[in-house]
Amino acid sequence: MNQQNDAPEQGIEEKLFEAWREERKFYDFRGAARFLIWLVALLVVDLLIDWQIFFRERWETPGVLLLILNVVILGRVLWKEWLCHRKPFDPVRVALEVENKHPQLRSVLVSYSQFKDMDPEKIQASPALLKAMRDQAISLTKPLDFKEVVDFKQLKNLGLVCLATLLCFSFAGLQWKDHMRALFMRLIGENADYPTNTTILQVEVDSGKKSRVLNLSADNKPFPVKAGGEVVISAKVDMSKEQPPAATLYWSSDGMEEQVEQFRFQDSKEYLCKISDLTQSTRFRLVIGDDRTSEFVLSITPPPNFTQTKATLIFPEYLGKPETTVENLDFSVPVGTRVRWALQCSPPISDLNVTLGDKTISAEVSEDGSTATFEVNATETFRYSFPYVRERENGFEYPKEGEHEVEVVPDRVPEIVFQSGTTPSGYATPNKTLEIDALVSDDYGLGEAYLIYSLGSREEKRVSLEKLDVAGISGIQDRIRLRVPLAELLGEAPEPGDDFVFQIEVSDEMPPLGTHRNLSSDRKLSILSEEKYLEWFKSELELQLALIAKARDSEKRARAEIENLKVEEKKE
Repeated sequence: MNQQNDAPEQGIEEKLFEAWREERKFYDFRGAARFLIWLVALLVVDLLIDWQIFFRERWETPGVLLLILNVVILGRVLWKEWLCHRKPFDPVRVALEVENKHPQLRSVLVSYSQFKDMDPEKIQASPALLKAMRDQAISLTKPLDFKEVVDFKQLKNLGLVCLATLLCFSFAGLQWKDHMRALFMRLIGENADYPTNTTILQVEVDSGKKSRVLNLSADNKPFPVKAGGEVVISAKVDMSKEQPPAATLYWSSDGMEEQVEQFRFQDSKEYLCKISDLTQSTRFRLVIGDDRTSEFVLSITPPPNFTQTKATLIFPEYLGKPETTVENLDFSVPVGTRVRWALQCSPPISDLNVTLGDKTISAEVSEDGSTATFEVNATETFRYSFPYVRERENGFEYPKEGEHEVEVVPDRVPEIVFQSGTTPSGYATPNKTLEIDALVSDDYGLGEAYLIYSLGSREEKRVSLEKLDVAGISGIQDRIRLRVPLAELLGEAPEPGDDFVFQIEVSDEMPPLGTHRNLSSDRKLSILSEEKYLEWFKSELELQLALIAKARDSEKRARAEIENLKVEEKKE
């Protein structure tokens, strides 16, 4: 009897399980279809974005970012459209779904599913009541098909859309298999290019000093360009499909708007373009047909500057001056000075030309290119300049503007100035005492001093003042004082009628010693006898007295005229 009662109950359980399986099939099909549609749609969007934006603009955005975004979107679609509907078998929930489809059951099936396995004592219900409920559930559900809880007709349109989407995508994938292959490679982070009708094969930049073929598929180091210089950009393309009539160059320097220029196909089978007067870092890219390059950088190499200018002055030995340095390019030096320049350069250089007057020399450059040295023996004033300096790293040549001068100051001859105490020219007696008081000076240093004299027609004599017990001269200024009787100087008293002529000679220390000298003006003493000298003196005295009297008379007349003028002024 129990076996007969259990059989209907097992039928209800089986029908509920079958309904759950049908429901599961429904959601699996619907979820898979919607997931595939989303997948195809995302791949199409990825292709359009990556091909038309990332690839064409050569953005450095890896395809992995698109892949991550796709995974996030598809993961949400997979959950919302599929996985969240895949619920485990629950008889009560399935019974509720059946009753929603068959409202005539009036919760009998749900109640049956809830209480069929419960102990009557726990729910405080009579066995008879529970049996009646089971019998009613069995009776009411026997003719019903629980599989009707889902309607697969609803999936017809979805299935057709999914099938059409897959067919279209498959067809497109076959037609543009190279594009799809490039897309999938780029999505996993590989470097791949989409096929184009135009293919840029090579881009080369030439600054005149150096050239480089740029790597089209990888990052390039900035290409160095001379400040103020120019570059010629050449591009080669694959002509097998089509030949674009022109190429477009997009370029911009720091702080300026992007410039656009077009250049034509040349006979050399290349597209050639020139960018001139480059003073700032510049970026450029090429668009030829439907292909384009990534962005390349032109870096400006500034002209080398002298960060420090130092000239060491090595003076002639006779000057007795220590070496000194100046930090200017224009200065003055004594004649015979050795000048050694040391110029600190930045950036480093490989060559520096120096024009000295009418000749050009090459400065000596240190191994690291930071210092340039050259030297000159300054014998006369000269001007110098730097025709060009060659930057070390790239070999760019830059002119150095401006001309500089080294003034060479000649060594002046010593100066001799007789002071008032020096015996003047005139008449003298044989016992005359010669007095010399002279101020001597030189720009760098005094050497020797001599007394040069002659008596009548006798041979001129030249005597060192040191032999006359006169202290030697030194420094750049000194004083010569000499007092000696003529008889002592000459070794005998001069005779009346003789003429005694004397002067001072002074030399400096310019080598060879004594060759750079100067003579004072000469003074002459006419020797007279004491009687003649006395007569001359008296006449000279009378002459002086007459001149004094004349001067006094003139003074008196002047005073009288002044007094008359004062009287006249008072009358007025």
